[in-house]
Amino acid sequence: MKSWPVLMAAIVAAPVAAQSAPAADRQSVEAQINELRAMRDSMAKQMSTFDGKINALEAQLQAQTIKSTGASPPVATAAAPPAKAAPAPTAVASAAPANGTILVNPNEPS
Repeated sequence: MKSWPVLMAAIVAAPVAAQSAPAADRQSVEAQINELRAMRDSMAKQMSTFDGKINALEAQLQAQTIKSTGASPPVATAAAPPAKAAPAPTAVASAAPANGTILVNPNEPS
C-alpha cells in the first residue's frame, strides 16, 4: 500500500507536466521571435548606416567629377510617381479543379 501515494502523485503530476511542456515550448518560441526581431532591428540600423556612407561617398565622387571636368552638377528632376502596386494574389490556384480548368479572377485587369 505504500505505492498508492506514489501512484496518485504520478497520476496528478503527469497532466501538470504535460501542460507545462507546451508553456515552456511557447516561451522558447517567443524568446526566439524576440531575438530575431532584435537582430532585424540591428540589421536595419546597420543598413541605414551603410546607406548614409554610400550616399556620402557618391556625393564626394560627384563633387570630384564636377571639379575635374568643370561641368555643372546635374539638375534633379521630379521622379514619376510610383506605379500603383498590383493587388496581392489570391489563393485561387489551390482551389482549382483537377480537370484542368483555368480559373480567372474577374477583378484583376487583363
